[in-house]
Order: sequence, then C-alpha cells, then structure tokens
Amino acid sequence: MWLVRESTGRPRRGSSGDSGRSRSSAGPAHLPHRVQTAATTNLIVGNGAMVLLSAIAASRLRAYDLVPFSLLNPAYWVLHSLAAWRAPLQLVGRTRRWEKTPHGILRGPEAHLARRAA
Repeated sequence: MWLVRESTGRPRRGSSGDSGRSRSSAGPAHLPHRVQTAATTNLIVGNGAMVLLSAIAASRLRAYDLVPFSLLNPAYWVLHSLAAWRAPLQLVGRTRRWEKTPHGILRGPEAHLARRAA
C-alpha cells in the first residue's frame, strides 16, 4: 500500500499491488527507480558530453568566442524537439499551410536578371 494524494491534498490509502515502497515525485510513477536513475544519468552524461565536444571543436578551430555557445546545445535540442512535434501536427491539422524558409532570394540588380531569364 502507498499513499495517494487526492485533489483535496489529503493523503488516502490506496492499493496498487506494489510492496509498500514509497514512490518518488521526481519522475513518472510507472517507471522503476533503476530505470529513472539510468535515464537521468544518460540525460546528464549525454548532454554534458555533447556540450564538451562542441566546446573542444570550437577551441580546436581557434574560434574561442564560440565556446560559450556550446552551453546552448540542450536548448537547441529542445527547439528541435518542438519543431519535430509541430510538423506532423501541422501536416494533419493545416494541410495547406507550408512554413517554408525562403532560400536563394535575390535582391538588387541580380534579381532583375534572374526574373528576366526565368
């Protein structure tokens, strides 16, 4: 038996078939503690390794002003994750909308020549 909080905030007894071990509020309740520990360790070590490798690469290129930006790698990956979720949702929800990045737009005298040739 373990304690479950109701919406009133008061604890109540509940039975879930588990052996009386307390559950941590740090992660999902459906994952075993060893899996939570392994996942957290993987997250920290993996992100740390990639930040370190980015900093080493920038320093080897003697681009020392870019080294502090290696700390932004995890934020960059979060943005990639958001974009990866947004794309299929837009594909299903708004099939006619296409957020395309404009590449190769010419400005100035070259633009007139490019339009003329096309």
